[in-house]
Amino acid sequence: MEKVHKMKVSLYKKTMESKKSYEQKCRDADEAEQALERLGTMATATPKQTEKAQNKAKQCRVAATEAEKQYISNVDQLDSVRQDWESTHQSTCEVFQQQEEDRINILRNALWVHCNQFSMQCVKDDELYEEVRNSLEKCDIAADINNFIELKQTGLSPPAPIVFENYYDKDHPPNSNGSTRFGGAGAVMKSEEELSITTGDVVMVTEQCEDGWWRVERNGQEGLVPGSYLGKA
Repeated sequence: MEKVHKMKVSLYKKTMESKKSYEQKCRDADEAEQALERLGTMATATPKQTEKAQNKAKQCRVAATEAEKQYISNVDQLDSVRQDWESTHQSTCEVFQQQEEDRINILRNALWVHCNQFSMQCVKDDELYEEVRNSLEKCDIAADINNFIELKQTGLSPPAPIVFENYYDKDHPPNSNGSTRFGGAGAVMKSEEELSITTGDVVMVTEQCEDGWWRVERNGQEGLVPGSYLGKA
């Protein structure tokens, strides 16, 4: 049971790491595709620059696909180990319960035999042993086990399994061409806190969020903008 538990913990950590890697690869692919789109709108872009940007975008998308497959594989392995852990835990609890029932039965029978032997030897003390026998007759194994379970139980439902979370179903809805647009005209709004900026604006970054949106300040106004739109002045 400990071995399966350690394996479950190890796979959980591995799954979380592959999830972070998958999300990072997706962000890299999005940035590469956005860079290619911006390059395509530039009149000064050369065919060599365009080809280089296309190759980078393709490589990033392939890497994101591989990371997605690894993430899904780890999730499936973790779910399988989790099921084994639950099955092992259940069978182990059943063994412990059977041992407890055997212990109660052995103790009850031993006391019963002991009391019968002494009652035959001493009639005078038989009344006291009779009280003990009456108490033992009230012993209910099932009730005792149920009472123990009610006192020590931790819950009736196991933890919910980890499921695959698609990168684009959360905060980054994809465009028709598969890329993700951030901020700007026609883009999907992050929230009402989005700050409108234009090319050449100088802003001060106050916070870099993990989802790609950065909190900035400009002329006393504060809001969120896509981090991919910003560069060092």
